[in-house]
Amino acid sequence: MAGFRIGLFWKLCLSILASMACSFAIITVLYLGLTPHTPLRPHIRHILVHETQRIARLIEDGLAGGASPAAVLERLYESENASITLYGADGCAVARVLDAGLASPDCIPASAAETAVRQGWLFEVTYPRRVLSPVVSVPVRAGDGRQFIVRCEYPITKRFLRILPPWMIEGVVLLSLLICVLLLSRYLTRPLRQLTRAAREMAQGNFGRTITVASHDEVGELAQAMSGMSQRIARDYAARRELFADISHELRSPLARMLTDAEILLERTMEPAEQEPHLRAICSEIENLDHLIGELTILAKTELDEFYVVPAPHCLQDVVLQSVALFLTQIEAKRITLIQTILQDPGYVMLDPKRIGQVVSNLVANALRYTPEGGTLEVGIDVNNGMAEVWLLDSGAGIPEEKLPYIFERFYRVDKSRSRTTGGSGLGLAIVKKFVEAHGGQVRAESALGRGTRISFTLPRSL
Repeated sequence: MAGFRIGLFWKLCLSILASMACSFAIITVLYLGLTPHTPLRPHIRHILVHETQRIARLIEDGLAGGASPAAVLERLYESENASITLYGADGCAVARVLDAGLASPDCIPASAAETAVRQGWLFEVTYPRRVLSPVVSVPVRAGDGRQFIVRCEYPITKRFLRILPPWMIEGVVLLSLLICVLLLSRYLTRPLRQLTRAAREMAQGNFGRTITVASHDEVGELAQAMSGMSQRIARDYAARRELFADISHELRSPLARMLTDAEILLERTMEPAEQEPHLRAICSEIENLDHLIGELTILAKTELDEFYVVPAPHCLQDVVLQSVALFLTQIEAKRITLIQTILQDPGYVMLDPKRIGQVVSNLVANALRYTPEGGTLEVGIDVNNGMAEVWLLDSGAGIPEEKLPYIFERFYRVDKSRSRTTGGSGLGLAIVKKFVEAHGGQVRAESALGRGTRISFTLPRSL
């Protein structure tokens, strides 16, 4: 029995049935305990007592005529359609005529007979076979002096017994309840079955499916969460495949160039002056590989939340200007005009100088890569909505509007034809976004074709 498992559908069915069974049992106990004490209205009792006294006088007349008790009762049953039992002075039944489904005791208690004789009548309420049956007993004296007790039963619901037997009523009720429980359980568990099928598909690697559940409760919220998770995993899988392909390409290209230069050096005899360009090319590619591996390491740590920033109050202006100063040689070589605009000194800002310095360096390097010779590069600092803002504006060709939302993704290049030497690794802006968001800031880009690109980021100011 260790592998026996009950599904949620049957658990729900059994729970509802058990609740109904307990409710039915409680109602039955209350019904059986309280209904015997349910009083009838006084006028009904009065009518039934007078009716029984009338029948008793008819019995007295029949017995006075010399007829037997059984014959008198039979005649009254045919004419009055009355359920009558005649008891002797000892309380034992002498004769009876009853409707089908009714029964009278063979003997009545002596106390009941004495009460009927003493006050002239006795009114009782009985429930034979769950049928409300008022019973009236009155004394009768035959012409020869014999004492009898006439007991008439008035089953208020006796006619229903002739329509359906009791077992059929309970059977129809239980069958109806069972059908309702099954339908309700199936309706309630349908969203869970849909979620189960979707989870199985996800376990088989089929991601990206939208789970539609017409339920506005916790199950519906779970379906939306699973849909979002499935689509997020699908995007991550696609991004991972692209990442592996991009990494393979980024590593294969410089290795191929180094291999070419190394083979040239091995196959040809050269003077030191001729060897120098090939050796410098090999060293340059090694530096590029080292830089790429460093960027990949940083990006991997940011994805796994294994890198830390230690924000502390620092002068943002000093950090920005020191990072820009590292590129003055390249700026002069391309005859680029550098404009430094400080609209408002933000003072001390909460930042990690090493990480923010790398952010500024990546942005400057990216701007220099796309700014033509003789162009301009503006670096500015301002305070916006209580946040310190740093921006870089170049005079490059600009970025198409439809490609602007993707420039902060890993290995994304606006121009797919560019190589690493002309278009970078595609990791710099992704690292910028991770570092800025780790400081509690935001990064955004604005661009227009032919007008250059403006990239800015914000940092929280020190209080």
